[in-house]
Amino acid sequence: MRTLRRPVDTLVRAAFATVVALLVAYLAFLRPMQMRWGATGVEIARSMPGDLVVGNATFVATRAVTIDARPEQVWPWIVQMGTRNGRFVKGFEANRYMLWLARSSPRLTWFWGLYPVGSGQTRLVTRVRFRHPWLSPAIFRVLFADVSDIFTVRDAMLEVKARAESMTGNSRKPGYGSSVFGASSAFGASSAFGASSVLSGGGSVAFTTTDRWTSSRAAHRPRP
Repeated sequence: MRTLRRPVDTLVRAAFATVVALLVAYLAFLRPMQMRWGATGVEIARSMPGDLVVGNATFVATRAVTIDARPEQVWPWIVQMGTRNGRFVKGFEANRYMLWLARSSPRLTWFWGLYPVGSGQTRLVTRVRFRHPWLSPAIFRVLFADVSDIFTVRDAMLEVKARAESMTGNSRKPGYGSSVFGASSAFGASSAFGASSVLSGGGSVAFTTTDRWTSSRAAHRPRP
């Protein structure tokens, strides 16, 4: 009996050691890298709308990408992503930024900022902030989101980049295949707590010439 237990004990210890090693590697190396994907030190330190909405955030991820298009050419694609299922636009300034808020657990803000740089280029900067609900059953899916969020946000940013650049003739690649703007977006499935689901189907934000917004079921799509 003892002979049988030894291999089992050895296997359990090895599995535990592997999990600990992976966790240490993620927290020490991978997490810091994915939390600042593409962003500069200045962008990470910059104060942005939404920073005070979720106090004492335990997840603050600032990511960025350069788009070969002007802010006003990128803005319609940010608008198109719209709102859905209890998540709404908390604030915006046309051609400059949009802030999304998720009221469900965890309370989350997702900022999209457009910063003009160089000649006809834009830095698209996003910031996701939330506090881990350690005492809630939701913590398990939130921990999964802690790891998978980079794929959700990166795909969204690259899709916006591809679409904006395709309208200006600066596109170097076709769409990134994430179907972020379609009803069958894999994007929503990759988000554990669903904040990214605003990118697929559902209502949208329709802007008027006076920059007021209303909820609409019809997608507000920029014309080709």
